[in-house]
Amino acid sequence: MMESRTVINPNKKRRSLTLIFAVLLIAATFFVWWMSFSGFKSSYKEIKQQYYSVVAGQVVSELEASINYGKSLDSFYNISGIFAKLTSLLPEHIEAVITNRGGEVLYTSFERGSRQEIMAVFENEKVVVRLENISPSPKYAYFEQGSQELMILPITDKSNTAIGSLVLVYPSAAIKGELEPQQRETIQLSLLILGISLLILILALWVLPVPAEAVKSQSARQRLLQLIPALIVMVCLSVQSITMYAQDEERYKSALTDGAAGILNYIETTVGSLYEKGVAYEQMEGLTEYLTVKAKDTPIIWNIRIYNTIADTDGILERVDSWRISAPLNHGAEGRDTRVEIQISQEYMNGQMKNLLLVFLITMIASAVVVFEVMRLPELLMFRRSSEFNRDSSLQEEKITLGLRMINFIFFMALYASMPFSSILIRKWDGQIGGLSTDVTASLPMTLELLSLMLFSMLLARFSRHTGKRTFLVLSAAVIISGNVLSALATNPQQLILFRMLCGAGFAGVKTAVNAIIASGSRESDRTGLHIAAMNAGLLGGIMCGGSLGAAIANSIGASYTYQFTAGLILAFLAITLHILPWKLLNEKQESYSGQKKTKTPGILPVLWQRKVLGYLVLVSLPLNLGLMFIVSFIPSYVEKLSLPVILISYGYLVNGLLGIYLGPLLAKSLTKRIGKAMSVAVMLFMGAAALLVLSISPMAAVILLSTALMGLFDGFGSPVSTDYFLDMPEIKEKLDIPSALAFLGVIGNAVQMLSPMIYGWLLLMGSHTGINTIFALGLVYLVFGLLFLGMFRRSNSFGKKDLSFHNKPT
Repeated sequence: MMESRTVINPNKKRRSLTLIFAVLLIAATFFVWWMSFSGFKSSYKEIKQQYYSVVAGQVVSELEASINYGKSLDSFYNISGIFAKLTSLLPEHIEAVITNRGGEVLYTSFERGSRQEIMAVFENEKVVVRLENISPSPKYAYFEQGSQELMILPITDKSNTAIGSLVLVYPSAAIKGELEPQQRETIQLSLLILGISLLILILALWVLPVPAEAVKSQSARQRLLQLIPALIVMVCLSVQSITMYAQDEERYKSALTDGAAGILNYIETTVGSLYEKGVAYEQMEGLTEYLTVKAKDTPIIWNIRIYNTIADTDGILERVDSWRISAPLNHGAEGRDTRVEIQISQEYMNGQMKNLLLVFLITMIASAVVVFEVMRLPELLMFRRSSEFNRDSSLQEEKITLGLRMINFIFFMALYASMPFSSILIRKWDGQIGGLSTDVTASLPMTLELLSLMLFSMLLARFSRHTGKRTFLVLSAAVIISGNVLSALATNPQQLILFRMLCGAGFAGVKTAVNAIIASGSRESDRTGLHIAAMNAGLLGGIMCGGSLGAAIANSIGASYTYQFTAGLILAFLAITLHILPWKLLNEKQESYSGQKKTKTPGILPVLWQRKVLGYLVLVSLPLNLGLMFIVSFIPSYVEKLSLPVILISYGYLVNGLLGIYLGPLLAKSLTKRIGKAMSVAVMLFMGAAALLVLSISPMAAVILLSTALMGLFDGFGSPVSTDYFLDMPEIKEKLDIPSALAFLGVIGNAVQMLSPMIYGWLLLMGSHTGINTIFALGLVYLVFGLLFLGMFRRSNSFGKKDLSFHNKPT
């Protein structure tokens, strides 16, 4: 029997499309601008700091030389002369402070009573702890405290023990002020591109509609109406990225030249002062070694040389070499033109531009995924106005599947925009709890958040039955929003851990509500597999995009801002979920469903101790959830251990997510239809084995990306297939309803995910200590588990049979 489909007013459809894609276009345009400007700001700051460190490093060397000859840092003679030389070579907004090993201020380049805001910084407990724990490494440390930025250089004695610090202090607003012209230009460019794109969007949807004769199929016309604005958004972002990349290239060159010019002036002053004391350039002992150290420790410099010019056409032709700058040393013998020249590192410039290009590409791809995932939102919002919205039909089930994918995408994008970055905040605080090291303390927020998720998942499965799904979802989302707002306000590790555990409780509540929607959103059990596949695809896409956005926010303006971003996205998730799902119908179906399942007993332990259920949990659930955390818990540590570029992690997330989102569910449909559920689960385990065995071949970037891609396919294919198989097991069907079964499976998965960082860390540690290829061994374990699963479940009713639960079409 054919179901009638409500015809929606074309003008209303175009109005919804215009509004939603205009909002997307505006948000995406400003995000790309923000990413570009933040990246440039970070590099600009790094270039400035290199210059500051060269000048301050010379002062430290002079202090250490005097200390090695018997002077005491606590009673240093002529410190005012040293400060005068230092501040003359640095911008006027920079002040200098010298402290002892205990963090006590000994000397300042200013009158202490005149700069109370700076003195207050050195009274801060966190700053004192940093100064007390300063490493003797010659590399400077940098951090922000309130409105001030601090650069710390250690002062060491003969035994290379840190006895104090030279600290450069300057207001954060100073760098921002220097970048205001560039910020203004880039905003104006982005607004121009945005305005043109919005105009094209309106023309495409309202002035140039697709003629009915060109596309006769209604569904094809609908897809085209969604695809056209999506393409306009992507073209807009492409044009913006290309133009901003070209602008940034010129700005990088200018910033590099300015930084090198400052170092050139410093060298000219330092070498010239020696000459004025009667030391000829040719007789300056160790000059080459001195300049070599400066070039080696300053990445923006490729080479420094001092030479005598016999003839030079540059003075006549005035041709500019953008990679070399020089200045005369007007202290040479009469008639001799002695010059100091700095060659700017083109390799450093190329590396910065390559990183910027990779960031632009990742942003483009992540934006494309976001646009694609929310492209069906207008369709779902318009369907809400139709007469079929609260009608039990295959069309409604189809819309619920689309809605589940979208809301899970937004939800997990929100969660993973902040969850992985709590460790950054604790390391920034140098936080410690109960004698634990900073590294161990930094791992606690995520671990305890997942523990809270696991515990509350068990508690809330029963409690949610006595509360309406919509009410339960609103309360759970409110808990997450509250937890993230409080996390943004946290000032110590104890507070942050407590608030992250609160977020874990809210996370469990939302998952419980979504499980109930999956159960009641299917007329029978035939749609459950599709719902799970859609939910998993949204999850993978959300993790990929959330991780990328969170990393950008943490890197640009600080990890604490990721919590505010998450709170905002959860609010959007709640608003969209409340509007696109038919809550009245879901509640009616849940009541009907519950009435049919009263004979089932919800006891968990009797179910767990059945041989096949226990076998499934060990052979399938354990490797599946360990594989899900492969990109989160293993790849970052593995890349860091091999000293490979950090950008490789982002691309690992990218290929892992893309294959898991788009290819995994398609493969699940195809293979389950051909070989049945049980054989598909075995194929999933063999996929995981292949991903791990491939990684053991070679620690090359290409091999790592191939491994993460296979693991993404493993999860995108395996999660829906294995979950659908689990729900179809007679041992589960006869004992638990779908929400309880999903909650039970979720608790096991959460436990494995919580332990996965320790498991992967142990594998890396064992590999380093024993020389055993532990990843190859883990791949063999996956292979053995696949074979054991085939042997244990070969008598399963679904083994080798074609299955239709992933592709039953609405009738």
